[in-house]
Amino acid sequence: MNELTKPNAFVFKAFIDDATRLCVCPRIDNKWSEQDIVYVHNYDGAFDDVLHEKNFSVLFVGYEKTDDTTGTFTLKNVNSQYLKSDTTIASEMYANSSFFETIEEGYQLFYEQPERQGEQTQTSE
Repeated sequence: MNELTKPNAFVFKAFIDDATRLCVCPRIDNKWSEQDIVYVHNYDGAFDDVLHEKNFSVLFVGYEKTDDTTGTFTLKNVNSQYLKSDTTIASEMYANSSFFETIEEGYQLFYEQPERQGEQTQTSE
């Protein structure tokens, strides 16, 4: 299995089936694969300090399928950074088509611009 050097997925929270779920969106062929989003069964709350249930917040992570037949996978820290807003509602961003665009801009800033690698960036609204 290839060693991940940068995240290939992001996690976020969404309201699904009458409950807030931790969702994973993988990056496939250098694009976020919305049709491959899955949610984590039996989520243990590990990302609750970063992820908000309503406001925009995502965490970039390493994603590896462990068994294609059962759909199981692992998530791990791979130079993980996050995007977060205290004022912007995630569902509104999704409705006006800026959700994935914003995530891609953040990903490019953190992982595709070599001169910025390792530099911590923080913004406030």
